[in-house]
Amino acid sequence: MDSPHRPAASPSHPLPPRLVREVLMRHGLLVLTALCAALRLQAQGRITGTVTDSATARPIAGATVVVLGTNRTAATNTSGAYVITDVPAGTRQVRARFVGYASVTQSVAVDAASGTTLDFRLVAAPIQLEGLVVVGYGTQERRDLTGSIGSVTPQQIAEVPTSNPMQAIQARVAGVDVVAGGSYRPGIPMNVTVRGIRSIAAGNGPLYVVDGVPLAGGIEDFNPATIQSIEVLKDASATAVYGSRGSNGVILITTRRGAAGVPDNTIRVSYDAQYGAQSALNLVDMMNGPETVAERRAAAEAAGRPTGNASVFTPDELPQVLCATDAAYQAAHPGCSTGTDWQRSVLRTGAQQRHQLSLTSVAGASRLTLTGSYFDQDGITLGQGYRQYSGTVSFENTYQRLRVGITVTGTRSVADIGPDAQLWGEALANNPLGLPYDSAGVPSATTCGVCTLKLKPTPDPLRVNPLREEDGFVRQQTRDRLFGAAFAELQLGRGFAYRVNFGPDLGNRMDGQFQGANVVFNGTPIGNAQAQRADVEEFAYTLDQLLTWNGNLRNHRFDVTALYGIQSDNTTTDTVAAQNLPYDSQLWYNLGTGENPQPPRSSLSVWKLASYMGRINYTFKNRYLLTLTGRYDGSSRLAAGHKWSFFPSIGLGWQIGDEPFMRRFGFVSALKLRASAGTTGNTSIAPYQTWGGLDRTRYNCGAAACLGYRPGQIPNPDLVWERTAQLDVGVDFGLFHDRISGTVDGYRQRTSDLLLSRSLPPSTGFTQVLQNVGKTENRGWEASITTVNLPGREGGPRWTTDLSLTHNRNFIVSLASGAADDIGNRWFIGEPINIGTNPAIPPYDALRQVFYDYEYMGIWQLADSAVARRYGQKPGDIRVRDINGDSAITAADRVIRGNTYPKLLASVYNHLTWGRFDVSFLLQGRLGYTMNDAFSSAATKLFERFNNLNVQYWTPEKCDGGPDPTKLDGPPGITAAQEAAIPGCNSYWSPSAGRENPLYNDPNSASPAYRPGGHWRMRNITVGYTLPASVAGHFRFASLRIYAQAQDPFVFTSYYGYDPEAGSAATPPSYRTLIIGANVGF
Repeated sequence: MDSPHRPAASPSHPLPPRLVREVLMRHGLLVLTALCAALRLQAQGRITGTVTDSATARPIAGATVVVLGTNRTAATNTSGAYVITDVPAGTRQVRARFVGYASVTQSVAVDAASGTTLDFRLVAAPIQLEGLVVVGYGTQERRDLTGSIGSVTPQQIAEVPTSNPMQAIQARVAGVDVVAGGSYRPGIPMNVTVRGIRSIAAGNGPLYVVDGVPLAGGIEDFNPATIQSIEVLKDASATAVYGSRGSNGVILITTRRGAAGVPDNTIRVSYDAQYGAQSALNLVDMMNGPETVAERRAAAEAAGRPTGNASVFTPDELPQVLCATDAAYQAAHPGCSTGTDWQRSVLRTGAQQRHQLSLTSVAGASRLTLTGSYFDQDGITLGQGYRQYSGTVSFENTYQRLRVGITVTGTRSVADIGPDAQLWGEALANNPLGLPYDSAGVPSATTCGVCTLKLKPTPDPLRVNPLREEDGFVRQQTRDRLFGAAFAELQLGRGFAYRVNFGPDLGNRMDGQFQGANVVFNGTPIGNAQAQRADVEEFAYTLDQLLTWNGNLRNHRFDVTALYGIQSDNTTTDTVAAQNLPYDSQLWYNLGTGENPQPPRSSLSVWKLASYMGRINYTFKNRYLLTLTGRYDGSSRLAAGHKWSFFPSIGLGWQIGDEPFMRRFGFVSALKLRASAGTTGNTSIAPYQTWGGLDRTRYNCGAAACLGYRPGQIPNPDLVWERTAQLDVGVDFGLFHDRISGTVDGYRQRTSDLLLSRSLPPSTGFTQVLQNVGKTENRGWEASITTVNLPGREGGPRWTTDLSLTHNRNFIVSLASGAADDIGNRWFIGEPINIGTNPAIPPYDALRQVFYDYEYMGIWQLADSAVARRYGQKPGDIRVRDINGDSAITAADRVIRGNTYPKLLASVYNHLTWGRFDVSFLLQGRLGYTMNDAFSSAATKLFERFNNLNVQYWTPEKCDGGPDPTKLDGPPGITAAQEAAIPGCNSYWSPSAGRENPLYNDPNSASPAYRPGGHWRMRNITVGYTLPASVAGHFRFASLRIYAQAQDPFVFTSYYGYDPEAGSAATPPSYRTLIIGANVGF
């Protein structure tokens, strides 16, 4: 029916031409859009399938499946299944790849009308030869690499029960050394070096890059369970893309971004839980009460003093002495105490637990992963512990030619540090005849529920009760960190792509320290509670823009990358402190209530870095490889004229195994030669070091003191980066169908423009200035070999072994003083780099030391009495070599005794699967170094004030060679050599009362501590069992694996102390961890 307000269309009322055109245009466009959309839908299909192990038929979770020539990709779920949607119809090449397996490419016809199924069976291949590997700003097939890169698989990462990702690469990658950072307290960062060290005063740690974002802070805040892979870039061809930050190696970490293959609108859940107990790996054999009684009497006798109880022991010690030596006293006081085992008094059994919950969802081209974890570790030392709370959100989506993704990680960690080394120093030094509690007349008060802790266990004014020290000394570090990595990648067509990476990193750290009024300092209680709090806030961000091109021209293949990036870091520090606090429970809070608040201190540090980078990867006939890289960095840390520097590299590769003439060598399944050269930098110059700076001072202005300022340091605008020129040659090989495979590399690195402090004449008004002077060099080789001992065919056992060998030698070429040695700092031309020898003065590194000391020759014997007197010594004293023969022991008689750098690092990893069982173990060795057995001197004073190692020490009765050890009755004419051969007569010196032997400042005191070193450590043993799906289904689980682990269960060493990798007598002992756990999939 026609509207009464509008005439009907008729010949007499035609539609206006303009209206017709408008209607046709609008509706025509809608129709055209609908037709295009319909055609698009009709022209796209779906590929589904599974990826399994060809030998065991087990599903491979986390494998990547990609449709070549498109941006369509997926990852397999825990069942090995994947789904790829929106695949253009037609014949497509699809590739599946996973770390540790050879990539497989298949051709498939994609039908838009129906789904296509394509299954992959991957063949396990050595990680050195095949598979996809993450490189700087991209990925590459491993066979196309010209650089030296080591990898750690997800399976290896999962085997380590820790909160620190760097423990996952410990003993896994040749050329990489990972050790505890000077202590074994929970949560301490690891000390990581790649191919040795090369800097004396600047840093030697690698650059960490997470999801393409270089970190300004540490790596310990990241949850290892969220990591998909770890790659270590070692040579210039691999590290030059990071320019001024690449000299010390680069560690790339890629986090998990969810798994495709999950049905749309479905959530997959997994839960991992583990519980463990920890105990001290090794305790030293210190003297107990009765042994101390005998040693104290021997010391008094050697000093010519009376040896009766009243003369040797204090009234507080006598009850323990009588309990140890007097049967009548023991009968009258049953259960009496013979003394205190101070080591065990500060120990406990530690507990560890870890829980992680992950949710993964896929909706078309969108992937979402949520991960939450909790880690809790009670240290084996009283007052120590570590807790970490972590959450990660990862999202990725692909829409036509645009792919975007973001990962956000939030972490909170709390480390209870306590007195740490101070506590153990007291526990080792304290006289075992002392008691920790006020016994109120009860001799056996080694433990007491109602008694109070003694301030001092003995009358010794310098000895402190370690239990009371732990009770009143509180130290805690809290870290909060929010890290993000976002990207957007647009396919521009014709092989071009544009990508933007943005990574903000916000961190806050609080260091709090509280000392109660009874905490002892220099032998006296401090008398008033005091506390200090330092807050550090750091915000850094990275913004990179990349343009890439991938193209093929017949036999020529190109992969070109261009980058412009900026990085910024802003750090503020605020410190407040106060004394005379009213109550202990306030710790480091509300410090304004103290009577003597100290002036607050604050600082600001800002630096920026701008970079241009270009890289060309060229492949000819899939056999001849070339990589050219150049990076141009500009830093705000340097002065004008020196801000910018260029870092180039070249890498060459030859897949000689693919040459026709190699076919005659049938046992060679793969062979590639590599060589690279280039220059990288070390950017560890602190901000403002090129400036002079101002220090606050006071001066006299009449009758009063006036406030003023003076130059704090002499400016040096000529400072530049330390630069390292590198040369690397390597070979990758596979033999007998890759049953034996590996890589071997040899390298040489020369670092110049070292940052060192140079002495200045006093007339300048300064004592030293920081300059670029000196050179060091690194040389070495490394090998990684994998053997498939049992192939696992037809459901049989599969057993593989990974062997890693590393040899590195570093030495100083020149110093600021020219060719002269710097004896004060233990820097010698031609010798390794010494990184501090005093734990109290940073930088200190127990495993990077050179020992310059007297040469130990044993103990002066009775037959040597006349010669010993010429040196002011007597029988029973330490004997050292008179190097220059001047009949005097002076500083000129010191020699280089050795260093702590091992000549060889070795590791052996075995992994066995048979049916549903899996077993693995990892063994690591450090061989061929000089051990500084600190307990031989620091814990063996053989002096009445301290406890000592339970050793056989020299006494005249024992060492004169006579039949009666209670008197001197040795045969006439016995030689010093015969005396020294008597057990216990040439190892440890005579006890002495009234003086410390060795004396505190005796130059000979440390000489017996140096001895050949080497040890093997079992890093990890894991045994697991995966239940059948039918059994797991009874519990409503999709999968269930239970396992048991032993982490660091034992070490084989001749070291007397707690751990050969600790290096300090007061370091808390290392520990073993026994764990049970379960992995559950829903």
